[in-house]
Amino acid sequence: MKKYVLLLISSIMINWANAQVSNSKAFMEAFKPHLGNYYEGTIVKGGKQGDGFTGERLLMQVMSYDDREVKVPFFVGEDKSRTWIFSWSNNRVELKHDHRLSDGFS
Repeated sequence: MKKYVLLLISSIMINWANAQVSNSKAFMEAFKPHLGNYYEGTIVKGGKQGDGFTGERLLMQVMSYDDREVKVPFFVGEDKSRTWIFSWSNNRVELKHDHRLSDGFS
């Protein structure tokens, strides 16, 4: 009986681990059809005048895509200093950001 319980638990853990890989990989692949597209947004909750975001045009672009990295510049008004970098490794997605000068260059 113990062997069957161990086998069942092992099977569940392996399936769970595979699902995690699939979910993180699916997240990365979801960017692919948006490559080159721009999307505009607004602050809908929690914004306050003077916070640097409220009242500014918020624009993102899926600039580059490959199997392991997606780069998404995020513009706030005329400030082009932010780029989100989504990286896939070790079966998980990591988010970092790259800060540049306000014109988008380093």
